[in-house]
Amino acid sequence: MAEAVARMPAPARIGLKAEPPMVPIMQGTCAKFALPTVAAAMLSCSAGRLREAESEHRPRGEDSEQVLRVTGEHRTRVLLQDLKPGAVVDCTSAKFYLGLTDASRENNYILQVRASRDTTVRNVDIIGDIPLDKSWDAQYQDNNSAAFAFIDSHGGTLEDARITRSWDALRAARDSEGHYEFRRVYATQWRDDVIETDSGYPDVLIEDCLFDGGYSGYSCRQGAGVDVPDASARWLRSRKVLMRLTPLPGNEQKYGTRAMHSSFVKLHRNCQSLEITDNVWAFENTDSTTWGSNWKDVFKEKLRVSERNLLLWLGEGPFPESVWVPPGFTTLDGQPARDEWNRRRDEWLRRVRPTGGQGEAPSN
Repeated sequence: MAEAVARMPAPARIGLKAEPPMVPIMQGTCAKFALPTVAAAMLSCSAGRLREAESEHRPRGEDSEQVLRVTGEHRTRVLLQDLKPGAVVDCTSAKFYLGLTDASRENNYILQVRASRDTTVRNVDIIGDIPLDKSWDAQYQDNNSAAFAFIDSHGGTLEDARITRSWDALRAARDSEGHYEFRRVYATQWRDDVIETDSGYPDVLIEDCLFDGGYSGYSCRQGAGVDVPDASARWLRSRKVLMRLTPLPGNEQKYGTRAMHSSFVKLHRNCQSLEITDNVWAFENTDSTTWGSNWKDVFKEKLRVSERNLLLWLGEGPFPESVWVPPGFTTLDGQPARDEWNRRRDEWLRRVRPTGGQGEAPSN
C-alpha cells in the first residue's frame, strides 16, 4: 500500500478568516494490539509495527530506560497495555489517523495507554477528521472520544505531540491515579475538551503547550452516577500554556445554531486544586453557561495559585464586564490582544517546532 502524506494547515492569523482544512484520512487494516511487557520483541500489522529499540538504554537512576518504538501508519486503535513500570514509547516514525467519521468506531480512541505505571510516550502525531460544521450535541454520541488517553493507569507522561481535529485531545481518566504530565503538546481544532480528567481527578501537570483553536479547556467534572471523594489535595497545574478557544457549533438544544465556545475550565467542587502560572488564555465568546457560576464561583474556589497570566479578549468591543477576572491575570482586548496572541503563538512554534513538524510555519 503506497504511503500517503497528509499536510497540516499553517496556523491561522487571528483576525483573518480561514476555511477549515480538509485532512485526508487513511483507510487501512492495521489490527489492534497490546504489549504484555516492555520486553516484547516485535508485534506487527499491515500498516505499522512496534518493536523494542535495539540496545537503546538511557540512564534513570540505578535503572535503565528501555525505549520501545512504534512505526508506520495506524488506522485502528493502538493499545499499549500492561507495560513494565517506567516504559518509554517513542512514536517518531509513526502516524495515527483518528477516524471519527468511520462508523466502525475502531479508530476513535486511536492511541491509549492502559493498565500501566509511569509510562512515557514521546513524539506523537495524531491526525483527525472531526466534523467542524456539525453541532456539539449532533455528534456527541458517535464521536465522544480522545485522541490520546491514559486509562486505568497509574501515572504517565506525554511529551512532544501534535494533535489535530479530535473530540477531546487528551485524557487521564477511568480510574487513572498517580501523577500525569503533558509537555510540549500542540493541539488544534479539538471539538470538546482539550484535556479531560473527569471523575478520577488525578494529579496533572500541563506545561509548555500550545492549544490553538478549540471548543473548551480543562474538564474536571464528575460523571453521572459517579461519587468521587474530594480531591483538593491533588493538583492540576497549568504552566506556560497558550490556549485559544474558538467558536464552533455548540449544543443546539441549549444554544441554537450559533457558533460559540465553552470556558477555559469546567469544574466540580470535588476536583483538584488549581495552579495557573505564566499562561496566556484567549477567547472571543461568552454565550456558554460555563462562564456563570462554574467560572465565577467554582473556579474561584479551586484556584489556589495564580501568577503572571494573561486573559485576552479576541471578540468585538471591549473586554466583557460579565467575565470575572481571576487574581493573577491581566486583561487585554482589541487589536493589542490579537497581536499579543499571534506573537506568543509564533514564538512558541519557532522555539518548540522550528521546522513546523508537519508542514506548518509560523506566520510572518
